[in-house]
Amino acid sequence: MLLTLIKIFSKGFYKKYAKAFMFGFCMFFSYCIFIQTAGEFLTESSDFWTMFISLKVATDPFFIALFWLFSLFYAILFSKYIRMQLKEEKNTFLQYTLNGINVRSRFRNWTVVTLIGFIPLLLYACYSLGIGYYIAKNYKGLLTVLYLLILIIATAIYTDQFRLISINEGRDIFLSYSKKFNRRQLNLFNIYNHVINNRTSFVVTKLISLLTIYTLTTLFDIKETENNTRYVIYLTMTLACVNSVLLYKDFIFEGKKLIFLLNFPVSKIRRFISSIPYFVLLVLPEMIFIISAFKFHLFVVAICSTVIFLLSVRSLIFLVGNSPLSVIKSISTYYFLALIFILYELHYFVLFVTLIASYLIFIRNSTYEKLQNNQD
Repeated sequence: MLLTLIKIFSKGFYKKYAKAFMFGFCMFFSYCIFIQTAGEFLTESSDFWTMFISLKVATDPFFIALFWLFSLFYAILFSKYIRMQLKEEKNTFLQYTLNGINVRSRFRNWTVVTLIGFIPLLLYACYSLGIGYYIAKNYKGLLTVLYLLILIIATAIYTDQFRLISINEGRDIFLSYSKKFNRRQLNLFNIYNHVINNRTSFVVTKLISLLTIYTLTTLFDIKETENNTRYVIYLTMTLACVNSVLLYKDFIFEGKKLIFLLNFPVSKIRRFISSIPYFVLLVLPEMIFIISAFKFHLFVVAICSTVIFLLSVRSLIFLVGNSPLSVIKSISTYYFLALIFILYELHYFVLFVTLIASYLIFIRNSTYEKLQNNQD
């Protein structure tokens, strides 16, 4: 069974995109050859410039983020190829065969198939790790290898969960998968909604967030300042406001598809904090970038403050309702008011007041009648 899956999906993927792989390899090889023969001005540093890209991918947070983003697109492309193959009539037997296999065996098979599909990225990540250690004695390349392993596992799980989607089933993920999740997993619907229906907004938002982190860390030189915490809190507040686009789309999606959840017998405080795991998952790319740039205690501050600011942005959206212009005005007003307090080193006060205010706004506006009216 495993050999069949490898032949159909892994080998088939390489055959379909053989020209793209060859083009990428030739471009990289041509760069190395050109640098070696570029002229006398590179005579003493040709080896360094030959390994420059790999060194940056292993040591520089910005290049690491770009490689991770490329790896994410690669994973999406690979999983899309598998799903398209499963939808073909000639591979219908695989759907019935996979249904007859237990979950553990199925997961192992998909993991091996995905691992083979990720061989080019894994080889390059290990190569850049070796270059980073040899030249700069830097171990950040291990994060890239770890990220790829996590991405392989996530792609295998995603492929297995979506293996039975047919072409004509449409894109209504709620109707297709509501029976597969328990109540604790319902926040994952928002992630699926972004992946399936909001891909462009999601990618653009993440790119802006990563660019914001890179710009602010370079502009303020956070690593060398005396009051690092204040700048980290300002940075996370900015990231939360950037991600407000995705939270607004969550608000629209939940109001149309998941509003019945408000009828569940769940306390308001539990409902308020139940989205925290989703928020952490939503800003995972930014958090990975931050942990590679700052010390651990600043990373903890960044996670906590980001969650608090995201809770406040969500509460503001609940308060304003389905009015994009009013949401922008409200979030902008909050951003500049909080910025004034942060400039006067009242950043902890901002976090405390933000948390309390967001909870009070949430419990007042997270009712069925209120949300139903705000959707109009």
